[in-house]
Amino acid sequence: MPHSTAAPSNIVITPLKHSPSSNVKFGAEISGIDLNHVSDFEFSILREAIYKHELVIFKSQKALTPTNHFNFVHRFDPEAEAVHGHGTIETVKKTWKGEKSLLAANSTYCIPEAPGVRLVAAGYQGEDHYGLKDVNFITSTTINTHADPPTKADIDEGFTRFGRWHIDCAMYNLEPPLITALRCLKLPNGPPQTIRWDDGSGTEMKGVRPGLTAFYSCEQLYEMLSEDEKAIVDNSMVQYAPHPYQWISKAKQDSLGITIPQGQGAELPISSMPPFDESKVKTYPMVWRNPVTNKPAFMVHAIIAQKLFLKPSPDGEVKVVDNVDEVRKFCFNIMRRMIEPENILIAPYEEGDVAVWNNRGMEHTFIEYPESYGPRMMHQVNIAASFPPS
Repeated sequence: MPHSTAAPSNIVITPLKHSPSSNVKFGAEISGIDLNHVSDFEFSILREAIYKHELVIFKSQKALTPTNHFNFVHRFDPEAEAVHGHGTIETVKKTWKGEKSLLAANSTYCIPEAPGVRLVAAGYQGEDHYGLKDVNFITSTTINTHADPPTKADIDEGFTRFGRWHIDCAMYNLEPPLITALRCLKLPNGPPQTIRWDDGSGTEMKGVRPGLTAFYSCEQLYEMLSEDEKAIVDNSMVQYAPHPYQWISKAKQDSLGITIPQGQGAELPISSMPPFDESKVKTYPMVWRNPVTNKPAFMVHAIIAQKLFLKPSPDGEVKVVDNVDEVRKFCFNIMRRMIEPENILIAPYEEGDVAVWNNRGMEHTFIEYPESYGPRMMHQVNIAASFPPS
């Protein structure tokens, strides 16, 4: 049974309790700390806890300021430039030939006091939200982003889906952030939802509180691989498309939110893409290691992967896979095994809490809810890292 660990200076770390049917092996709550005031000694305890538990929920942080929210995340990588993981808000909003990237398809705002803090929200945010005036936040909907979407009636009746499993990262020019910190200011109010797989399996997750975020551990995913699969991913690399979110701006997700169904052919051709610098195109190993535990994680951002370099051993022959449908088939076959109810945590944060996770060891997704449930208000911080994953 999980038990609390009391560290010096009143920090209490309590592993999350999971149901008997759950296979989730991560998550903890942390209390007894004010993230506005964290000493170096306390920070060392928190850093170790975050990497050990992969996802932690800091309780009772209603007084956290946007500036201190950003500064706390920056302490994980003090050599990093003080910029959000996707760059400045102006970079995200850039269009090319009148077309927006996937990241700017809906509302995009930063908090004026701390531009590295992004507003992640839905609905009306009030007359003055930390300096943002009368913002009605238009958020993503699976009705528009899934290839075989649910209906609005489905959503309104409380049936929903995973939106898009992802890592927080630009995957062009900027390195993937180490940590993401999501501060919950307001949750929607409505009946529990049912998440449907809608893939013919009949699988569902019932009783899901609206407005929360779903997670799975990529360390656990790695553990589930066969020895032959581990040998391949341990020695293989993945290359991402230049300007990847522009590249897939017209593509649609599968019903599980894992990747883009094969055969769509909706990726923008190079001739329709913004100019790019070859030196800024990202190629990474498929397996990244936890800096505290050294545990391996399968870390591939499936929707924007463009090319695979597969090797079965350190000195094996490299097989280049540059057909994007085959790239996605490979990723889907690896990742699909994690998308089962017993492997997924709907993070139980509450208003005033801050969820912090190892962005280089987890995947997560939004869960859409009916507009009638009211607004959702969240502040998100992740910072483009000063070094690549390894």
